[in-house]
Amino acid sequence: MIVFKQVMGFVMLATVVYLMSFMPIASVVPTVLLLLGIGLAPWYAVHTPAYESTGRLIRAWSVARVMAGNSRLFSLLTSLPFAQLLSRTLAAQ
Repeated sequence: MIVFKQVMGFVMLATVVYLMSFMPIASVVPTVLLLLGIGLAPWYAVHTPAYESTGRLIRAWSVARVMAGNSRLFSLLTSLPFAQLLSRTLAAQ
């Protein structure tokens, strides 16, 4: 069952690579960063044992929430249309 789970993980990764091949090249890096942040945040939170104190559990889930939020923010800031809009706005001032 473990081997099947690992093979299915590689199939899902291949599917993501295939779907991203249709995206504009400027959108690939922000999308990868967003997906990485969304994937790492729950992984970090779940690896805190359930027998830990409530404070540590809350801290782990808070850090995971910040990780996911920051990946979304960084993805937004590095996307091409937003960067062009920001540079035009700053140039106009």
